[in-house]
Amino acid sequence: MGIADMRLTPEGIPEFRAEADNATAEYLKNEPEWNKAFEEVEKSEFRVPKIEGHDHEVLVKTYRAPNVPQKGAIPMLLSHGGGAVSGDIHQIGPFAAYYSKKLGVKAFDVDYRLCPEAKNKQQIADYYHAIKYIYNNAEKLGVDKEKIIIQGCSGGAYVLAGVSSMLALKNESGMVKLLIDEQIMCPEYFVMHEKDEMDPYYAICKYDQIGYANMAAEDVQKQIQGKDPVMFPSIAEDAVLKKWPPTVLVMSEYDCMNLSMGPFS
Repeated sequence: MGIADMRLTPEGIPEFRAEADNATAEYLKNEPEWNKAFEEVEKSEFRVPKIEGHDHEVLVKTYRAPNVPQKGAIPMLLSHGGGAVSGDIHQIGPFAAYYSKKLGVKAFDVDYRLCPEAKNKQQIADYYHAIKYIYNNAEKLGVDKEKIIIQGCSGGAYVLAGVSSMLALKNESGMVKLLIDEQIMCPEYFVMHEKDEMDPYYAICKYDQIGYANMAAEDVQKQIQGKDPVMFPSIAEDAVLKKWPPTVLVMSEYDCMNLSMGPFS
C-alpha cells in the first residue's frame, strides 16, 4: 500500500484507535512516577450538563494531589492527544495525576467527543462548555476561576486552538488565564498542501490530517476559503488570533507536526 492510500477513513478508525491505545499503554509502563501519582491523588468526576443549547453532557475527571489545597486550587484543564479521533481520558489518568502532583494544580481531564462520531464544531463545543461550567462553578469545585489553565497536545492542542477561537469570537477569552499548546495539529496546512511532494515521514501525518479534515468539517474547501477560525485556527484572521487567551506554543525537536506548526507559530 502506498502512502497516498493511508488516508484516515471512518473504516480505518477502529484499527487506528486500537494502535493508539496500545502505544499509550506501553508508554505508561515506563512512567512509574505517573502511576505512583495516580495512586496518591484524590479522584472524582462529574458531567457538564446540557447548557446553552449544547447537545451533549461532557464527562470530566478530576485529580487533586495531597499537596494541592481543597479550596482555591489552580485549575488545569487537559486535552488529550490522538489526532482528535482517538484517545481515552480513562487511560491517561496517570498523566493528569502527575501534573497535579508536580505542578500543584487540580487537574481536569475533559472527555470531548471524537471524530467521526462528532464533527469538529461539536468537539470544540464540548470543551468550551466544560471551561464555562468550571468557571461558573469554581467555588463548588474548589478552584480559583481567575487562574484557569488549558493544556493540550497534538490533536488535543488542535481542539484547544479551536476553543480559543470560539472564546475570542464570543469575547470570553478572559475565562482562560493561559493556553499551553504542544505539537499542535494543523490539518488546514496539509489540506492546502495536499499536492505537494513531502518526505514520507511528513506524508503519513499529511494523509492522517487530511482524513480528519474530510471527516470533521462541514465543507472543507468552503471553510478553508472562509478561514474558519474554529475548524482551521492557524489561518484565522489576525483580529481573532489577537483575542485568544495568552498562549504558549511548544514544539519538539523531532515531530511531524513541526512542518505545519512552524508557520502557525
